[in-house]
Amino acid sequence: MRDQIRRDMDSTESALQLMAMRTELATLVADWRAAGGSEPLPTIQERLKANHRPAQKPKTAIWFCSIATSPGSGATSGFSLAKSSS
Repeated sequence: MRDQIRRDMDSTESALQLMAMRTELATLVADWRAAGGSEPLPTIQERLKANHRPAQKPKTAIWFCSIATSPGSGATSGFSLAKSSS
C-alpha cells in the first residue's frame, strides 16, 4: 500500500483489506477477552523484538578410533582416539 501511495496509484483495495484485517483482529481480541483472557497482550515493539527463531541443536562430538598395526605382523601396537566436532 505504501508503494502504491508513493507512486500515486489507487490504494483503495489495499486500504480496504487492511481495514478488514484490523476489524477481524479487534473481533478476535474481544472474543478472547470475553472468554476470560486477561493477560496483557504484547505491543508491536515487544513482538518485533522477540526471538522467534527455533532453538539450535547443541553440537555433538564425534569420536574416531584408529588402530595402529605393526608392519608385517598384523598385531596391534596401540590405538588412538581423536575428537571431531560436527
